Amino acid sequence: TIKFSSWEWIYGRRLAFSDCYERRFPWGNIEIQFYVSAGIIKACTAYSDSLYTDFIEQIPTYLEGCRFTADAMVHALQKIPVEEETSRLQKDIIILLQEEN
Repeated sequence: TIKFSSWEWIYGRRLAFSDCYERRFPWGNIEIQFYVSAGIIKACTAYSDSLYTDFIEQIPTYLEGCRFTADAMVHALQKIPVEEETSRLQKDIIILLQEEN
């Protein structure tokens, strides 16, 4: 039906984002959208075709509410608990944030 083909059903809520970072890595593609107001991340979404969905789904929780600076975002992402297999994702996403911001 139409409901199951909608953007919201397939990808989740859609942001009127102010910034978007995207990159392809060996483990998959990542796209992080930010809605930033007064230098603070008010909303964030992360999309990926990675098999490590649990890690990807945590990214917005850790980034929302922090300052939109590379240092603040890196500090926030370093708080996400990682397993051996997700440590590479965390490092790659941190590099992406540092290079884009």
